[in-house]
Amino acid sequence: RRKWMGLFGGVTGLIFVAALSEYDQVLFEHSGTNRLVESLKLWETNANRPDFKDSALLLFLNKFDLFQQKYYEQKVPIGYDGEFVKEDPANNAPPTWDNEKDNKCEIAINWFKRLFLHQVSADRVPLVYIHVTTALDPSNMETVIAACASHILQQNMKRSGLVPAFV
Repeated sequence: RRKWMGLFGGVTGLIFVAALSEYDQVLFEHSGTNRLVESLKLWETNANRPDFKDSALLLFLNKFDLFQQKYYEQKVPIGYDGEFVKEDPANNAPPTWDNEKDNKCEIAINWFKRLFLHQVSADRVPLVYIHVTTALDPSNMETVIAACASHILQQNMKRSGLVPAFV
């Protein structure tokens, strides 16, 4: 991964994909590492990398459909231990499905969003754009890709001076 860093000059957006549904799974190559924890480590490392200080950070929380099945329907708890939570642990405990209003899992999704945002330095948070996705849902992906393309176009227009930076 480090060998690639020289290839990323002038990047306008960093796309990072994390699977929502893998919160209770371990890495294939290292059975002692939780996949959520590994995703958070990689996200933190890359989101705060100086090479990307002016780049938009596009976070895709993917596999929402599988997450709904596992978390809401099958009631598999989020057993995350809080290793990476940087605020008060009482406010950041993993949610439980019995608090959800419906299968949109808004409480859990907001918890995941906060968890990933806590890994980013405060000055970078305004550059983070989070999208909850189901890659197999064409209409969902069309909407998300259009939003990302629009954002990248705006960033390029700001950098070229065509649009004021405060827009």
